[in-house]
Amino acid sequence: MLLIYFVLLSFLSLISALKLGSTEAYFNRDGRVNIANKNWMSNISDSVYLNHLSLPGTHDTMAFYGGPLVQTQILTLDSQLRVGIRAFDIRCRHINDRFEIHHGPIYQKSDMDKVLQSMVTFLGNFPTEVLLVRIKEEHIPKNNQRSFADTEWFGVKL
Repeated sequence: MLLIYFVLLSFLSLISALKLGSTEAYFNRDGRVNIANKNWMSNISDSVYLNHLSLPGTHDTMAFYGGPLVQTQILTLDSQLRVGIRAFDIRCRHINDRFEIHHGPIYQKSDMDKVLQSMVTFLGNFPTEVLLVRIKEEHIPKNNQRSFADTEWFGVKL
């Protein structure tokens, strides 16, 4: 009986979470941001080690599509960079020796070339900033001649 109660409570909690309205102050559902921290790292002394900092980051940085069980972000990568995010979790599916951005099986309408271009442009404009990027292979590879590790991304192997 206790197990049935726990399962029912868990199910009701999930349903409640999916019905959350846009009026809740703790989650940005419309993507509007009224702050900019484009170059906040410029205020940190060069003598401070990177491992002594607490960097703001996002989980599944590029997961914008797929509904409430898949989407983890509302802000574009460029917006995340502008508000001060400096640690990124990029998930790549290896298809045709290229890296498409995925969250599980869901294609996120982007690829590593676009991600890198945004990051390189940002760093060109704000050279005092540092970006930490975790790249993880996501979902099932398809139609590749090379391994994930041997495939080049802008001339660099991952």
